[in-house]
Amino acid sequence: MLAHWASVSTKRSIHSLNHNQAKDGILNLNRPYIVFVNPQILATTGMEPGAVFVATCLAAAFGSLVMALAANYPIALAPGMGLNAYFAFTVVASQGYSWQQALGAVFCSGVLFVLLSLSRLRERILGAFPASLRRATSAGIGLFLAIIALMHAGIVVAHPATLIAAGDLTQAPAILALVGFSLLFVDFFDTAGTLIGVAHRGGLLDANGRRPRLRRALLADSSATVFGALIGTSNTTSYIESAAGVAAGGRTGLTAAVTAVLFLLTLFLAPLAAMVPSYATAGALMSIACLMARGLAELDWEDVTEYAPAIVTAITMPLTYSIATGIGLGFITYATIKLAAGRWRDVSLPVIAVALLFCLKFALG
Repeated sequence: MLAHWASVSTKRSIHSLNHNQAKDGILNLNRPYIVFVNPQILATTGMEPGAVFVATCLAAAFGSLVMALAANYPIALAPGMGLNAYFAFTVVASQGYSWQQALGAVFCSGVLFVLLSLSRLRERILGAFPASLRRATSAGIGLFLAIIALMHAGIVVAHPATLIAAGDLTQAPAILALVGFSLLFVDFFDTAGTLIGVAHRGGLLDANGRRPRLRRALLADSSATVFGALIGTSNTTSYIESAAGVAAGGRTGLTAAVTAVLFLLTLFLAPLAAMVPSYATAGALMSIACLMARGLAELDWEDVTEYAPAIVTAITMPLTYSIATGIGLGFITYATIKLAAGRWRDVSLPVIAVALLFCLKFALG
């Protein structure tokens, strides 16, 4: 029900905005689920859910406000889905680090990103990686979130022979999650068309198709990660649902600034967060998983050297319960297939370097 409420409130907000009831597009109530889902995911590491709830709201408010003031973009920020899963299930659960150590790593990565954002190196690094692997990484994280959601709801359980199996679907958590899996999808995908191509329709690009003040936007993104780590949450990042505010008319940082205020007001819901069971947010988590998995549709399915590494990346993340393993196997597969096919010009030096580093990592354990 909570997941359904989150999506309904999102849909109604977007619907009313699109009918000029808020012509400036400053109301951006499009990610209420994060304040409930993020504490539940990070709580698996031993972190206190109430504290994570507060940190989530403060980090989102800080990042959105910096984006508004520094870059003047209608883009809001919040702790990223996928990034929090990597934090909880890979760094802490799989690699054995404490959540305190993981937060320290997030802080260090944030500081590094700040330094990279002050130069053009971060943009160049991002541009050096194959588009197919970027799409596959997003899709793989989506599949990873999907299996987490199914496990939280009791729909999928561990099995000694087949590794996983269907749970008892007659139990209340599974039934409630499935009812919320169904209603949320209807509401969510009803507005999905609005989110496609919003950046272009919003006129956020210059005459050459580039985004002005990109460095400031990257700086806002990275500084939000640093701040979020200091107060107790995983990486804070720009999120795709900001497109709803842009589609509604938001063109300046005022949209992000109002979102920051709304996240601060959400702090008053802190007592409610502790009352929400994990299966209540399974529907929201599944909808995010499906949205992220859509990247597979954009692959070049006529080129095996493109789609094969992407599938390896996407499918190994949930099956190995490790995002890092999926990314590593994807890079190794991409470089190997391209070189074996004689298409060495498609493989950049950064891709080869990353593939070799992952080979070394897997070899050394």
